[in-house]
Amino acid sequence: MSKPGKSMNRKGNEFDAFVIALIATFIFYGIL
Repeated sequence: MSKPGKSMNRKGNEFDAFVIALIATFIFYGIL
């Protein structure tokens, strides 16, 4: 899903972290 690249490394990691947090939030509210 993620492609290797020095220029896109930081943005990719931040984007992945945002997506993971967003999905985790949906799962959290889904369980509740």
